[in-house]
Parts: sequence; structure tokens; C-alpha cells
Amino acid sequence: MTEMSCNRMFPARAGRATARAGVSVLVDQRRASRTLGEFIIRCQIAFRKAVDSGWYVLRSDGKRATFEIEGRHVPAELFANVETLNAAAWITIFHDEIGDDFHTDLKATLPDPTAMPRDYLDPRSCFKSRDGRSKLSFPCDWLLVELKQEWSVPPSHVDGDLRQRDTTTELDPIRQAIAERLQVGEVKLEEVASWLGQSPRGLQRKLRENGQTLRKIVQQERTNRAAALLRESDMPINEIALMCGYSSAQSLARSFRSAFGLSPSEFRDQPREGTK
Repeated sequence: MTEMSCNRMFPARAGRATARAGVSVLVDQRRASRTLGEFIIRCQIAFRKAVDSGWYVLRSDGKRATFEIEGRHVPAELFANVETLNAAAWITIFHDEIGDDFHTDLKATLPDPTAMPRDYLDPRSCFKSRDGRSKLSFPCDWLLVELKQEWSVPPSHVDGDLRQRDTTTELDPIRQAIAERLQVGEVKLEEVASWLGQSPRGLQRKLRENGQTLRKIVQQERTNRAAALLRESDMPINEIALMCGYSSAQSLARSFRSAFGLSPSEFRDQPREGTK
């Protein structure tokens, strides 16, 4: 079951209208993402742009999606922006993780669910968990209609002109498993095989048959994600390096120059699409 946790500065979720208004923001990020991991990073960028005085973290371990907000003197007039993205991101991630089959009873962890407006949530739906946290349960199908319409559009490949990726669909699950775990640092063959439910020997054979190595795919996914973040955010290069699993900005620079012939800063300084 997917759970969401949030800071006490944000005691209630947005209502339907507010959440729906934020769906388009998250849909744009989802369309541009090739994996859930990439979508999560794009969401972080969107949250940072919405409210500069807060810190936002979205993460997933493949089984549970978690959204956290740590408020830092966030002005009251900005709550609506935060809650709009909050609610839309929550439903979007749940839909992406679980699918359509189990959306009738969605549980979320909140500091004080009794703060929800009565026309949005019946207080009787609130209860206490064993660890003392308040939880609430309610149907989430009110947002799935909008999301289903948008999800029919295949997500685009970020930096498709740079990706040069193998079109063999056999490798797609491997790429996705790696892309969603780039921040762990070193990615080992045994770990990837475990994530995919395969034997290390079987995975190695599949890579060899497709003319690939694990090291090469990991490197491609890291440089492509770094390129996306350099293009679409103002994050410091050292932060991007850590988010992509590099040990340092220098390590990212060496890998990036080898892949694209440019340093990260030179790549970022290039005119972006649609600008002159």
C-alpha cells in the first residue's frame, strides 16, 4: 500500500478542484520521463520552482512511494501551490506504481487528517495506526479519469538526440531498473539481477547477446539523466552529480565529456530549445 508522509505545516490535502488543477503540471513531467525514477526527479524540480522556501523529497523503492515536505517559513499564500502539486503528485505516483486494479482504497499517512474539509473527507474515515500516526482512507478514482486520458500518450525520451540507445526492447527492463536506482552509487550485476528476478548469469548472457555491458548501460543512464537535469534545472552541478550516482562533480565532468564532448557547464550554457 502506498503511503505519503508530510510535515505538520501542511495538515490537510487540497480539495478536488485544487488537485485537478495541478494534474497538468505533473502530466507534463510524466510525459517527459522514461522511468518512474526520472519522473520523481522531475517532480523535485517542479516543487522547487513552485515554492523556493521549502524542501521537497519524492522517492520510491519500487514498492512504496513517499512524498515529504519540510516547510521553512512557507507563506500562507503559497500553501495552495504546494497542496496542488502535493495531491496531484501523490495520485500520479500511486497510479504509476500500482495501476488501475487497486485504486478503490488508497491509504495515506498525514499528521492530522481531521483537518480535512467535511465536504471532502468524512471524519469517520480517519483512524490511528499502531505507531500512533493518523491515517485516512478514501477512494482516489476522482483523479484517475484525468490521468488515464493523459497516460495514453507515450512518454517521450529525454534528450532523444543524445541518447543513442539500443532499440532492443529486451534491454528496456534492465535500463529502467538501473535508471530508478542511479543514486545508490555503484550498480552491481548481482543487484540488478535480483531487482529483475533473474540470475546473474542469465542477465550477463542477455547483455552479451545484445552487444551490451552493464557498465555501458549504467554510464548511458547516468549521463542522460545528468543532461536532462542540466537542461531543465538550475541545480548546482555537484548536486546533479550526486543525484545521478557520481562520487563527485569531477567524476561527472569526465564521464559527461566522454559521452557528449562537452563539460557539464558548457552543455548547460548552450541555447535551449525554443530560445534564441
